[in-house]
Amino acid sequence: KEGASDATLCGRMDSFGIAHGAVNTKVATAEQVGRMSFWAKQGFSDNSTFDAAAFFERYPWNAWLKPFLRDIPARPYVRIESNRD
Repeated sequence: KEGASDATLCGRMDSFGIAHGAVNTKVATAEQVGRMSFWAKQGFSDNSTFDAAAFFERYPWNAWLKPFLRDIPARPYVRIESNRD
């Protein structure tokens, strides 16, 4: 099944009016850890986005969260590596 929910790595519940979930991802293999490197991304693991204005329009009772919630765009994975020799 495609799409984020509370049962996926994203842990998203915004489709139910609840604002929580993982908003960054880090992935590493044992080999990468040994070389002090990993893959990381800002945003949800499944490359979906969060539109704060649409969330508040759909769930107006969450208006108290407006100072805290911002849009979360999809970002690409980047490789993070140590520069040690």
